Amino acid sequence: MTALLLTTLLGGPARATSLSFPCAVDYNATTWDTGVSVDMALHNFKVVALGPPWYLEFDLPNGQRITETWNGNWSVPGDGSVTVANPVYHPSIPWGTTFNLGFNATLDGPYANATNFRFQDVGCEVNYTVTVIS
Repeated sequence: MTALLLTTLLGGPARATSLSFPCAVDYNATTWDTGVSVDMALHNFKVVALGPPWYLEFDLPNGQRITETWNGNWSVPGDGSVTVANPVYHPSIPWGTTFNLGFNATLDGPYANATNFRFQDVGCEVNYTVTVIS
């Protein structure tokens, strides 16, 4: 088994000075020929808590179907749009903290990153890390 690591920074300045976004998402994907497992870390950069309630939205590429989720109330209607609302046990994300969540999905075709991340309808900085297992 061989693993290839690809890393990209999209959507904004370096995290240490990221004041133009209310949040950042570290999107860590491990993919293979038929699936992907994604761990996400949602960081709060605002000087106040995010929520309650809070929600994160993003778009999945064609050919990806979520089969399992963790840490959040997930809505996946089948059109590629995904909404994750806060779980009851975590109604807000305090300033300077991180909330972890994720999903597993099947692939019908080549892997592509999720896009168009929005937190409370405002764009997020997204840091992608993709590990390809072959």
